[in-house]
Amino acid sequence: MVYVFEGARNSGKTHLSSIASSIIGRSFKYDFVNWFRFLRLDSKDNSTHLFALGKESMLLQLNRDGFLPFDFVLDRGIFTVMSWGVLEGRISIGDAKMQIDYLIAKGLFNGCRFFHIKGNNPNSRGSKDEWDSEESRREIEVFLIDTLMKYASESSDGSIDIIEFKNEFCRESEDAISRII
Repeated sequence: MVYVFEGARNSGKTHLSSIASSIIGRSFKYDFVNWFRFLRLDSKDNSTHLFALGKESMLLQLNRDGFLPFDFVLDRGIFTVMSWGVLEGRISIGDAKMQIDYLIAKGLFNGCRFFHIKGNNPNSRGSKDEWDSEESRREIEVFLIDTLMKYASESSDGSIDIIEFKNEFCRESEDAISRII
């Protein structure tokens, strides 16, 4: 099982996924920011989307096909790739939906549990990555992730395991994630 934590920036995904990782025993966070810089990718270019989509689809296929014989936690995944693709103008929302349909048709969401983390950390977290200066677009990011995760759930007749989780940034939220895992 792959436990994928999705949600907008500053929703507490990384913190909650670290709690899940301590229970599961393994976690993975792709070093996208450093690859982005090293490869000199353009944030607005479709090749950036294809680079991220390739990593996600390969990981999902390895999981589906049984090459990953252990459970692990993934901090950000395919819905982040899709929402940021649209947000940055790399792809249209129609393209994102078409790609989600293809992933569903190929069974690449099988063996995954998605946590759709909702919330907005009331405490400043400082700069974590390349896109922290984009805080003004957070509402659009929230809308896109919500829209695409809902689309995937409805398109798959509910066969995709998506848990919506309201992060209250308190001990109760941490305990709730621990119980769900």
